[in-house]
Amino acid sequence: MNGLLPKELINHVLEEADLYRKTRQWLQGHALSGRIHVVAIGKGAISMAAAAEDELGPNIVRGIAVVPRGTPGRLRLIPVIESSHPLPSEASLEAARRVISLLERISEGDTVLFLISGGGSALLELPVEGVSLDDLRRLNDLLIRSGATISEINAVRKHVSIVKGGQLARLVMKRGGRVISLLASDVP
Repeated sequence: MNGLLPKELINHVLEEADLYRKTRQWLQGHALSGRIHVVAIGKGAISMAAAAEDELGPNIVRGIAVVPRGTPGRLRLIPVIESSHPLPSEASLEAARRVISLLERISEGDTVLFLISGGGSALLELPVEGVSLDDLRRLNDLLIRSGATISEINAVRKHVSIVKGGQLARLVMKRGGRVISLLASDVP
């Protein structure tokens, strides 16, 4: 084998890492009905949201997909907005405002399907009162360069943000909605 992995193993790994396939597979196994709002954030947002469109199409009331600037692909039903990565920008703040606006329009009994993949921390951001975008950028840059693990970085980020640490889910539940989150991440 000359040190190469067998073709079957490589194909298996690629299949297991296919976010469209895995998201659609999960959705097929969990019959979702009623009014569904889709919020997809991250590098895999388009693949995951496409699976939701294909599986839940008529039930999707509204949605949004937030992706890194320059990400190829579009969706049929869900608008795609581009944001910045790895440091937050005005686009990150606008993306957060649009997601919050969507969530503030849900009705009691609605389901919000969060589809989260890598990169979401910078793509979607809204700082707590008293923290500026420049403050956030400096903090993120220092954390990234500090050698801290991504878990340590995220532990700090959630304290200076109104969209991290489960706060979007709390907004949904406060309005009587149901939250389902599918996460694709290399961070445990």
